[in-house]
Amino acid sequence: MMKRRHFLQFAGSTLAALGINQFDLFRQGDRYGRVLAQDTPRKLALLVGINDYTGAWPSLKGCLTDVEMQRQLLIHGFGFNESDIRVVTNASRNEILTAFEEHLIKQAKPGDVAVFHFSGHGSRVIDLACNSIGGFNSTFVPIDSPIPANDEGTVNDIMGRSLFLLMSAVQTENLTVILDSCHSGGGKRGNFTVRSRPGSEIFAPSETELEFQERIRLDYTNLSPEEVEELRCENIAKGVVIASASRDQLAVDAPFDDFHAGAFTYLMTRYLWQQTRSEPISQVLAQLARTTEVMATKSGILQIPEMEFNPPENQSQPLYFIEPEKIPAEGVILQVQGDTVDIWLGGVDPESLEAFTADTLMSVMDASRQDIGGDSPLLIKLESRNGLLGQGKIQSHPQQSTIRAGMFVQEQVRVIDEDISLHIGLDSESLNASELAEAKQLLEAFPRIKTHPLGQQEVQYIFGREIERNLPPQPESDLPPRPTLGSVGLFLPALEIVRDSFGSANESITAAVERLQAKFTALSIARVLKILQNPDSTRMDIAASLQLAQPLPGTVPIQGSVAPVRGGGGNPGQPTRSRAVPDLPELKVGTDVQFEVTNNEADDLYFSVLLIGADGEVALIFPVDWVAPIESSRVAAGESRNIPEDTDSFGLRIGSTLGVSEALVLASRQPLRDFLKIIQDLAATRGVSRGFVGADAEESANAVASLLGDLRGNTRGALDIYAREGRNTIDSAQIAAVSIAFRVIPAA
Repeated sequence: MMKRRHFLQFAGSTLAALGINQFDLFRQGDRYGRVLAQDTPRKLALLVGINDYTGAWPSLKGCLTDVEMQRQLLIHGFGFNESDIRVVTNASRNEILTAFEEHLIKQAKPGDVAVFHFSGHGSRVIDLACNSIGGFNSTFVPIDSPIPANDEGTVNDIMGRSLFLLMSAVQTENLTVILDSCHSGGGKRGNFTVRSRPGSEIFAPSETELEFQERIRLDYTNLSPEEVEELRCENIAKGVVIASASRDQLAVDAPFDDFHAGAFTYLMTRYLWQQTRSEPISQVLAQLARTTEVMATKSGILQIPEMEFNPPENQSQPLYFIEPEKIPAEGVILQVQGDTVDIWLGGVDPESLEAFTADTLMSVMDASRQDIGGDSPLLIKLESRNGLLGQGKIQSHPQQSTIRAGMFVQEQVRVIDEDISLHIGLDSESLNASELAEAKQLLEAFPRIKTHPLGQQEVQYIFGREIERNLPPQPESDLPPRPTLGSVGLFLPALEIVRDSFGSANESITAAVERLQAKFTALSIARVLKILQNPDSTRMDIAASLQLAQPLPGTVPIQGSVAPVRGGGGNPGQPTRSRAVPDLPELKVGTDVQFEVTNNEADDLYFSVLLIGADGEVALIFPVDWVAPIESSRVAAGESRNIPEDTDSFGLRIGSTLGVSEALVLASRQPLRDFLKIIQDLAATRGVSRGFVGADAEESANAVASLLGDLRGNTRGALDIYAREGRNTIDSAQIAAVSIAFRVIPAA
């Protein structure tokens, strides 16, 4: 098997594993792949997660998951010793502050690395001392800080002012603070829980909190009270602070397949599992901003991270002030017992989680980051997965005895089950009991659709009525206007509406489902196609881009897959606070565009390009020659192909459906014969010999079923070990499936 190569960077691609570049000695006979820290700075971390809040505001479900995601990443990606990571869960104010003082302030020395992570509810308290932030101070909420009975008075929160003093007291400058919480808009929003306690405008800090601040100032700093106020209003104390959302946005506790996590923490840690080279913190922030913007189009929650630096040069440092080496992986082996292994799957894309089930095959990497066994790789077959913890069986191999804890694993073959479904939440707030039962019966009559109550698991859409709702506010966005009250349609998981899905007021459930039948089929097809994407794990060297058909000077193509060039320095002269500007490309309605696909392999490849519109509709835009579609789809080794060609009599123009669209670029070593035969037959019925072929919902469903069969056939031709008969599989060495995402905006 060829050495893993990462050539794919794409709009919406996410997240990767870091190692330690300057510490490339690996422990032999102990934890494989773990950095041996000899004569190096100590690395300390305090990780705090709180789920079990009580009272009138909601508990959370994902904060302990956040802590475990961060812990596994720090151990296996950054070389932290387990004994140097302290985990505090469901903790009181005193427990959190004591742990910070004992673990970070008293132990960190100059030159050490220190990390503090908090996942839980945030809030605000009155603070008139720092006028630059509007008379309020952001807080994070321990488990013992209930809302006062009269909805006013003091709370037991930990203030940002306290965090400033705690950070000042830490002796190392290499300090990173990550806060996955927000301070306004508390409550539920669709399928999400906002990580904020409501009612914060009227609360004041407790006397105990103010006394603690004074003790830390006197015991650990040389600052006067006046200097504390001046400095904290200007900047953070030192190091880097990463907030999961900007001040006017919501940080959410989100369901991912069968578990909950902080949306930001999962996306960030996954990015670091899949990262291929060292990047400055500012670059990581920009990549995460793009990822969260794409997530927003699918969820309805816009959550753009924000960072602060002191000094400004810190934005040029690698994350956690540790220089990484290239260790892209889907997971790491935690434990080996005979031929059974436990695997942490922190590098799996959220879009692909449902496909990481029984029979998924993963190859094991050696110390040089190559597959053990080379062309006959040592494989682990996944047997089960609970959240991000998988259990698998080592497949018979001459080198299977070399497997040990700490080895990294990469996806080899993905399983796409026949029952991969579109998950739709039923909105019990807007539908009565009989309507809920009727909707469940009608929707589950469709193939590949499952319904769920809200708040229990991940859903792609919500079915319900438009009603007056008291929702946590979000900043202005380009989401569509609200529909008529009483109308039935589809919402995104955060209860933003899906365009063109609502009918007239007081429409019956039966009429609405019948009206939306074609859309449900289209959305189900789009769901399957998106699960096929493997930009991080494919071992094929391809490139794809989208550009204006007549590009203006200086126009940069929208890259779908390129050799990753992720390093580079930051600019120390930038402001100390940095809010990333998402760079999801925008194309106006009516714009003429052209795709280019490139085969960088030594052998010919077969390409297909499908367009998934913001409305879920799917169209095939390559190949375009339906007299000989297989030959038309072939791109010779080392060659590129434009779509459409400059000599074609037709063009490709951006349609009128606003929102984020994705082009799915498929490349395979064998032609997709059955899939192309179905499209060829459709072209014949429409009298099209060369050009784009549209398909209705039923025709698209048949085409996708054939596509899955072709992909399964390609896998069988490549490996002797593959998933059970009847399972759809994708071999990362035989197939590449990458996305080019772009936003369609009005022409004017």
